[in-house]
Amino acid sequence: MPCATLLVGVGACAIDTILTVPHFPAEDSKLRATSLQKRRGGNAPNTLEVLQQLVRQDENDGAYPDVDSEVQDGRPAYIDCALISVLPAKTCTNTEFIRSSLDRADLDFCIYREDQMEPVSSYIIASETDSTRTIVNHNPLPEMTFDEFHMACGKLLEHRTRMDSGADIEDMWFHFEGRVPETTLECIQYIRSEPRLNGRISVELEKPGREGLQALAYEADVVFYSRNWAEGEGYTNAKVCLEAQAELLQQHELHDDPRRSGQGFLVCTWGALGAWGLRLPLPPFNPAENKEGWDVVHSPAYINNVRAIVDTTGAGDTFIAGILFSLIGRPVDDGDPYCWTTKQALDFANGLAGRKILQQGFDGLGESSSALRAFIDAQCATAT
Repeated sequence: MPCATLLVGVGACAIDTILTVPHFPAEDSKLRATSLQKRRGGNAPNTLEVLQQLVRQDENDGAYPDVDSEVQDGRPAYIDCALISVLPAKTCTNTEFIRSSLDRADLDFCIYREDQMEPVSSYIIASETDSTRTIVNHNPLPEMTFDEFHMACGKLLEHRTRMDSGADIEDMWFHFEGRVPETTLECIQYIRSEPRLNGRISVELEKPGREGLQALAYEADVVFYSRNWAEGEGYTNAKVCLEAQAELLQQHELHDDPRRSGQGFLVCTWGALGAWGLRLPLPPFNPAENKEGWDVVHSPAYINNVRAIVDTTGAGDTFIAGILFSLIGRPVDDGDPYCWTTKQALDFANGLAGRKILQQGFDGLGESSSALRAFIDAQCATAT
């Protein structure tokens, strides 16, 4: 039977109420909204929602071997999804609403606050005039503790073969929002100490000035840097950020940890200018091998000059879904007809995020990006 990688998203899960207005209202004024939308939000859940669409589209396109097949034939790896998040009572209406948007992600490992009926809520004022988003959050739920994460991982280990694809779970990948750095660091260190989890780790460094995020980068295999975070740290552009971070990570002893089995990958997005990526060599690092500097790859943003921007909420989460899909489902492996280069992974993620902002929400992104995915696959097959 083929094997799968289980991607576990760890982060807050919210219900977003989006009010689209002609312009941002003045204080103490009244303004009629042109539309109102209610949908599930949260960085990690958004990423999982998009990722499950990409996996479903791969299935529809016949990319995966049959479940009963004993060989992979070099085809893309299965990706199953699970979420670890704090939610209100398991059977309440709000939790059912959240569950309905993640039909292929396993929510059995979430932490349910049975005495709470209200979820984390975000109220988003989206201005049509200048495409800005103003967000007001409310969180009535106590944050996840390390002990609760530890218990959730225990459940994961008990259910390695009970995932969506029917394939055996061979590897795990944990993606952290980086929401509460102190707790997140404990969680990552536990994963590193538990060989049965066999997990690679990715983390977002998004909020500028949030103490403890740099420590997460030292521990992770894949790091997503936001422009806001980079500028908050004094970096003037994405390339400078990645080169400086690569030097820091290479010098840090944690990146020579023998438990790291995968190649490190750093990504920094810079809005309309696109995204930059850098692959770190496999440990142990040898500074003498890096005399010519880092190979930072750039991919321009996907820009549609015909269609107007509709909704930028979740564009960054969509980009991350594209990168994770590339790294897990199309891992770099010379000679493999389904491998993607760093540039191709960035191109796909940019194309996916660029398509997302042309529509409301995330529905249909798997289908709308299918041609781009097939084009990159064809490029790889031709190259080999």
